[in-house]
Amino acid sequence: MKKLLLLSTCLLFTAVSGCGLLPAEKQQITVESPEKQDGSSKSNKETENTNIQVQVPIQIQNNNPTNVQQSTPPSSSQGTTSPPPVSGPVSFKKHDFDKEGTGYIPPRQPTGGIWFYTKEDHPGDIAREFNWDTTDVLHFQISDPKYIGYLPEPTKVEIVNGNSVRITVKMVYDADYAKYKMAPRRYLEIPRGIINKTMQMFVVSNTGEPLQTF
Repeated sequence: MKKLLLLSTCLLFTAVSGCGLLPAEKQQITVESPEKQDGSSKSNKETENTNIQVQVPIQIQNNNPTNVQQSTPPSSSQGTTSPPPVSGPVSFKKHDFDKEGTGYIPPRQPTGGIWFYTKEDHPGDIAREFNWDTTDVLHFQISDPKYIGYLPEPTKVEIVNGNSVRITVKMVYDADYAKYKMAPRRYLEIPRGIINKTMQMFVVSNTGEPLQTF
């Protein structure tokens, strides 16, 4: 009898629990606050961002000088021309040893020629005859025998083509020169620094005849 009662009780308990009449175990439900949800979403986004690979194009510069093109200024179509040579007349004054200076008369040269004297380079016997601070001196002597007894009267001194000096004279007969058979000569004073020793020098007559000075 007791066994039958115990069996009935077990069957009743099984039926009641199967129908859900007994209380089930409590489940813990955790509700996260909005701040925690935002934090978790941010952390998820950051995690996603760390997993994203961004491909950026890289430009490689070539430092090879052979590939570098240097710009050059455009060439001018107009050609350059050198300045014209200095030419033109040179002021002068003929020097007369008989009437000016110390009265000293230098001897004639053994041959004809043209000489150019400056303050730095001149014969010692005429050192006191000229003001060398302002004056250079041209000295020429004609050697052509047919002009023995003539006096050369200078009419023009000029620079030609920037590199030559032309002395133009008028040949005038002089009885004293003819008597002593003296070679025609002249000393000419010109402004200091106008000409130089590198220039070619020659003497011509007023008729255009080249006069021998050698």
